[in-house]
Amino acid sequence: MQIVPWWMNYRESATDSISMSGRDQFRGEEEGNENTEGAQGDMVVIPSSPQVTLEKKPTTVKTSCCTKLIVFLGLSLLLGAIMVTVVYVGFWMHIYNTENPGLLFLTGELSGNELSNQTAIKSLTQENEACENVPNFPIAMKGGVITVFNKRVKVCGGIDAQRRYIQECYSLNEQWTFYLNLVMARAFASAVNVPEEGWWVTGGESEHGEILYSTDLLSIEGTEKFAPGPNLPQTLSRHCIVRMKGSKFMLVGGQSASKNFSSRAWLMTFDVKRPWIPKTDLNIPRHSHSCFWDGGQVFVAGGLTANGPTDSVESFDPNKYKWTLLKALPFNVVGAALVIWDEIPSLITGGKVLQWKGDTWEVSEVEFDQKVKYGLAIITKIDWVCL
Repeated sequence: MQIVPWWMNYRESATDSISMSGRDQFRGEEEGNENTEGAQGDMVVIPSSPQVTLEKKPTTVKTSCCTKLIVFLGLSLLLGAIMVTVVYVGFWMHIYNTENPGLLFLTGELSGNELSNQTAIKSLTQENEACENVPNFPIAMKGGVITVFNKRVKVCGGIDAQRRYIQECYSLNEQWTFYLNLVMARAFASAVNVPEEGWWVTGGESEHGEILYSTDLLSIEGTEKFAPGPNLPQTLSRHCIVRMKGSKFMLVGGQSASKNFSSRAWLMTFDVKRPWIPKTDLNIPRHSHSCFWDGGQVFVAGGLTANGPTDSVESFDPNKYKWTLLKALPFNVVGAALVIWDEIPSLITGGKVLQWKGDTWEVSEVEFDQKVKYGLAIITKIDWVCL
């Protein structure tokens, strides 16, 4: 028989008691849970204290008349600000939109040799509608050049009323603002857009009255800045340069260094910088004329000749290498602004618009109040919203 000390029996008994009581308690909890879920009849329900339900009354916010007035005035001011913003943005909104083009006309020389700085814009989709409140050009001048470059109308050069030859260029956004300078001041130049190159301003007169053969090129790459371009084959002003197809250009007529009326015509391919190739001379030497390319021939219209203003028109067929006299204009035209209006060549002069209909010139119903010559015009393809 093994004798165990009493304290060990006591320790084991205490441990067993604690373990049994814990197990019994755990088992009792499990059984209680089972009884709760399965046998409601065996549960002993202990009455609880009666619950008191509090009724929640809606909160009433009292708004004074002063508060209502402040809210009303605030909303009114906000609505007014929105309307003013919409009207302002709508008026100055310039969207490059070919579906609703506009004709911008910058006046030049009025009767009596007076110069003007008025700018007019007409809608070409609504009959003879003119826009008002169009900002005037900063300088009264004539003999400048115009284009659309980077979706903005640009005007460069010219001569003002004080006989100052202009070097500055201006851009039309909400107002006419200074853009940049030509390489040198020049007036009565001729300009044309060159694909993948930029805008090419050629020849003209300098501030010393010198006839120029130099050109300025505004590149489409890098920083917008004029740089010297390819020289002309001879000194020329009041001439005409027109892009034919691709990078081929024709230089026609003009005033030479000896102040003579030129009949020369030259051809150049810009992309390879080939020398100017002389072509057949015009039938009638002239300057201050207009020219355009219709997809197959080069046309020259009007201008000043040794006998004075002319209404004569000539065309050059590259396949036949000769100039052909065509039906004359309705009247003599000098220094007309030319635009391609809905694929129709159009001359703007003396407030009238003459349109080429394939074999004859017709006077359009569209008229301008400014009866000028040496004006500038361009189809902007910009929707100037007029109010």
